[in-house]
Amino acid sequence: MTAQPWRFWQLISAALPVGAFQYSQGLETAIEQGLVHDLDSAELWLAAMLQRSVAQVDLPLLVRIHAAWSAQDAAQVRHWDQWSLALRETRELREEEMSMGSALRRLGVSLDETLPREAEGFCAMFGVMAVNNRVSLSDTLAGYGWMWAENAALVATKLIPLGHTQAQQMLRRLADTLPELAQLAQTLADDELGAAVPGALILSAQHETQPSRLFRS
Repeated sequence: MTAQPWRFWQLISAALPVGAFQYSQGLETAIEQGLVHDLDSAELWLAAMLQRSVAQVDLPLLVRIHAAWSAQDAAQVRHWDQWSLALRETRELREEEMSMGSALRRLGVSLDETLPREAEGFCAMFGVMAVNNRVSLSDTLAGYGWMWAENAALVATKLIPLGHTQAQQMLRRLADTLPELAQLAQTLADDELGAAVPGALILSAQHETQPSRLFRS
């Protein structure tokens, strides 16, 4: 993985260093509308998001960013950073990508890491810092998927609510799918990138004007 694995553990924390716990990516609205209401519906929702969004957008972008920064190609990192922002279909999702990216960049600067000057989004910063800390591509993909799944499970635990044991059981089942999703991400061509979750995107847009909410997306 890396000579100092705790650096990677810090990078994939759902709470630190970027505050991913502030975001639900439309799940809060799905719960508000009763579409997600128990363990089974939560697991179905999260598995679909992992398969049709994270594995189709975030992970293949990380494949490209990891390769680019490994070659110290800042222009390609910037190129895929722009793709990442373009593939966030709602205002909230774009703001989430930029806010978390800015937080991760600030951390990288404070830790004296070498960073590309123009890349700003979360995927780009995550991939860059993984390379900086000698994290392999396979671990980078698995770690990002774990971070996403853990944060989503925390959202479900708070809002449905789920019991902590239920949430941990769900998280283990979701994590078991990560190696297959990481493998899929490495096979996608550029023109195959893009989420296939129209319902979740509509809910994300609706969340922007939801009167009462705990999460920023």
